[in-house]
Amino acid sequence: MTTLSPSPSAAISLLNAKAVRERVELVMTKGRAGELASLEVIPGCMEQAVRWVLDECEHNYPDYQIPPHGCWRSFETGGMDRWSMLAGAREFETAEDMLKSAGDLAVVTAVMNVALRPSWSYSEAVSGNAYSDQQGRALAVLSMFAAGTFSAMPEDPLRVDAHALIRLESAEIAAGLQLDADDDLEDITKLSHLLKRLGEAIGLRPDLFERNDEIRPGCLMACLAENALDGQLDASAVLDAVLEGLTPLWQGGAVLDDVILGDAWQHSSLFADLPAAGVMPFHLPALEVVYSLIEPFALAGIGISGLEELPGLADIDHAALFIACGAIKPRLEKAWLPLDGAIELRAVCLGLSAELADELRSELDVDRETLPLTCVLEAGSSRAGRKILRENPLTSEKAAKILGGGGVFWLPFRA
Repeated sequence: MTTLSPSPSAAISLLNAKAVRERVELVMTKGRAGELASLEVIPGCMEQAVRWVLDECEHNYPDYQIPPHGCWRSFETGGMDRWSMLAGAREFETAEDMLKSAGDLAVVTAVMNVALRPSWSYSEAVSGNAYSDQQGRALAVLSMFAAGTFSAMPEDPLRVDAHALIRLESAEIAAGLQLDADDDLEDITKLSHLLKRLGEAIGLRPDLFERNDEIRPGCLMACLAENALDGQLDASAVLDAVLEGLTPLWQGGAVLDDVILGDAWQHSSLFADLPAAGVMPFHLPALEVVYSLIEPFALAGIGISGLEELPGLADIDHAALFIACGAIKPRLEKAWLPLDGAIELRAVCLGLSAELADELRSELDVDRETLPLTCVLEAGSSRAGRKILRENPLTSEKAAKILGGGGVFWLPFRA
């Protein structure tokens, strides 16, 4: 079979939601046919996953008023709406000012959502509680944001400026995340590099990130807001813009003709007859940004349409959920290339997430607009997966065996 040569157009064609969906469908077809090296997709095993997700939903949202997935949920931990407190104290003069600040926070929170040492936790002064994992990282970033760590203007702390990111010292990162300067030196160094790249990336795209002499991630949101039609923005268009501007941040994945593809990876045999042969895009960090922008846009009077066109989150939480319910059967007894296994597992998780969402809608007798995938993620699929990881070591080991324990720093599970 002839493999097509990659081209810039082939690379750019992967930086969108459609490419993710199309390639997931191909992986799911192979999975159902037993043609994947690392796992089997077992039909008829979604009932338990549906029950787990419904249990989480009934516990956390008994009235079924489910907000979208995003960093704002972490900021509301313990019933304290920390962002509203900050925004209220700041008293933004315009909706655009609020949107830029919220966009700044959403981007920097997603960028800093990286895997730290397993024993790490963040002790929050305002609540007196300690938080770990993604929740702890989000609260640490919020505290740094509130303190003006990312701002170039001392009189206006609630912002992220390119110049401030480029000048940010490692000691400030260590202090903000409560990392040990010796034990966590490697992670501190990598985070410092990542934040400097964020500053450089937005500085190199003034067409996307500069507005009224400000160079900030949130300026992209203000520019997008101007393109809203009848108060609506298309979700896929928002993802396209985020990918266009921020993909160069995430190094380590596939590169085609010098185009960095971020969270996209080269499989040894999949998609051999397609442009960009073998490359499977996931775009997890960019999707975390987009999902976190739904509420700020809404507060600015702009709705996000087409949410069902966005993929889910190809993460270890969903891997654990679908392994535990039996929908995925790992082939741990067979040999396969580690990267191939991680790609197959993550792609199948996206396919099964869409199926899970459909089954939940059927169970609750609602449509896609009433219960979009972002609300399914928040209602319970991410929560159920995290609970399984905490309580079921065997499932955790199976997921980690395929995803790998080392790998790329900026993925929250280092696949």
